[in-house]
Amino acid sequence: MDQERFNESIANADLAYENDNYALAKDWYDKALEEDPNDIYALSRAGAASAAAEKTQESFKYFLRALEIDPENGDNHFNMGNAYFFAGDIPKALESYSNAEIKGCSDDVKARLYYQLALICTLRNDVKAALANYKKLEDFDKSGESALSPDVLSEKVKLYMMIQDIDNAEKVALQWLNIAPSDIRCYMVYFNILMSKGEYDKAEKTLDDAEKFANDNEENALPIESSRVMLYITVADVAEGEMSEDYNNRAYGLLTAIISSGMADDEQANELKLTLAELCMKMGRTDEAIEVAESLNVPARAAKSEPAAAAPADDGEPSAEELDEMLSDAMEKLDEKIANDEVQIELDDEGNPVADVDLFGDENSEVSKLIKEEAAQAEAEYGTDFGDRLEFILLSCYALKENYKKVIEICRELKNSDNEYYSYFSHYSEAFSVKQLADKNDGFTKEEADRIYEEKIAFFRNKMINKEGSAFAVLFRARMYAETGKFAKAEEMSSLMSEEDKASVDQYIEMCKEELSAKK
Repeated sequence: MDQERFNESIANADLAYENDNYALAKDWYDKALEEDPNDIYALSRAGAASAAAEKTQESFKYFLRALEIDPENGDNHFNMGNAYFFAGDIPKALESYSNAEIKGCSDDVKARLYYQLALICTLRNDVKAALANYKKLEDFDKSGESALSPDVLSEKVKLYMMIQDIDNAEKVALQWLNIAPSDIRCYMVYFNILMSKGEYDKAEKTLDDAEKFANDNEENALPIESSRVMLYITVADVAEGEMSEDYNNRAYGLLTAIISSGMADDEQANELKLTLAELCMKMGRTDEAIEVAESLNVPARAAKSEPAAAAPADDGEPSAEELDEMLSDAMEKLDEKIANDEVQIELDDEGNPVADVDLFGDENSEVSKLIKEEAAQAEAEYGTDFGDRLEFILLSCYALKENYKKVIEICRELKNSDNEYYSYFSHYSEAFSVKQLADKNDGFTKEEADRIYEEKIAFFRNKMINKEGSAFAVLFRARMYAETGKFAKAEEMSSLMSEEDKASVDQYIEMCKEELSAKK
C-alpha cells in the first residue's frame, strides 16, 4: 500500500465532503480504497458520500463491506441503518439501528442514532416515543452539540404542538430562538405559539426582535410584516370600540403597503390581496372588497348555469307540484318516525351509516333521487381552497349588497366546495336568495321559492341523518324553518344546539316571528 497516496486521497476526500461536493468526495475515497480495500473509515465515508449524492443503492455496497470486515462495530450497523432509512425501508432501518445500540456506537454516532430513532417514531405518528428518543439524546449529549441543534429543536416544537402541549412547545421554541437568534424560522414559530396563547404583546415584541436580528433580506421582511398584519387583525377581533377600529386600520394600512411594495411574488400577492378583501368586508368596505377580490388571478371556473327555475313536466315524469307534494309527504313521514323513535341509524361493516331507504319509498323514487343528487353535488371535488375562499368572500359581499342574482350565480359554484361550511352556506344562501327575489317578483315565483326551500331542508335533513356535518346542517335547517314560518320545527332544531348557537338561532327565530307578524 502507498501510505502517502492513501493519506492524500483521504484528505482530499474529506475536504470535498466538507464542501458538499459528494460525488468528488466519493471518487477520492475510492482512490483511498484502491490502496486499502478494508479501511473502515474510507468505506463508511464513501457510503455516506454516495447517500448524500442520492446514490442510495450504491452506498449499500460500501456499508455491507464494512459490516463484513467488522460486524461487531455498532457504527457500521448505524451506517447500514441510514442506507435503509434513505431507501425508504423503515423496518430494516430500525433493525439496523437496534443492532447498532446493542453493539455499541461511538459517542458521535450514538447522538445521531437517537435522532434517527426519533424521526422513525415521528413517521409512525408515535409522538410520545419520538419525544422519548429526543430526551435520550439530551441526556446523552451533555455538550448540547446535537441535542440543541436547530433541526432537533424545530422537530420537538412540532411534536409538542401535535399533542397540544403548548407550554413545552413554547419552552423549546424559546431555546431555539436563543441559540439561533438570526434564524427567521424560530421567530415565526415562537410568534405563532404566543398568538395561540393570546399573548399579543409578547407576540409583537417577537416580531420587533425578528426585525432587529433576522431581517437581513427582503425574503425575511415579508413573513415578518405579514405576521404583523395577522396580529393586528386578531387583536381587532378581540378588542372593542375604537381600539378594534384602530387595529383594523393598522392592518389595512400595513397590508396595502406590503402589496404595493412589490416584495411578494405573484402567488404571495394573491394571498395578501385575498386577506385584504376579507379585511375590507369585515370593515364594511364592501365595494372595495369586491373590487379587490375580482382583481385576483385565479384559474378559470367552469361555465355557470342560468338561475334555477321550475322544470316543466315531461310525459311520465312528475310535475313540480307533484314533486313538492311527494317531498312534503316524505318529510312528514320522516318527522313522524323521528318523533316515535322509529328511525334507527344502521352501520355497515366499515362503520358508515346505512340509509333507511323506506323513509322515502323506493330508492329510485324521485324524492330519493333528489336527495342523493344534492348530497353528491355537495361532496363533489371542485376548485381549490384559494378559489373557494375567494368565492365565499364574493358571496358574502354580494349578499350584503342584496345582489341576490349574483349570490345565486356564485352559490352554484361554491356549494360544491370541499369545505363543509362553505358548501352548506351556499346551499342555504341559494334558497334564501331565490326567496328574496320571489318576494319582489324578480325572476322567481313563490312556488319556486317554496320548492327550493323544501329541497334544501331535505338536503340538510339527509346530512343530519347520516351525521355529515350535522352541526351546520341543524343550524341552516333551523334558519330555513324560521324563514318559512315553521317556528315549532325551528325551535325543535334549536334545542339540539350548543348553548351559544342556540341563543343566536333563538334570536333569529324571534326576528322572523316579528317580521311575519308585521306583514299581517
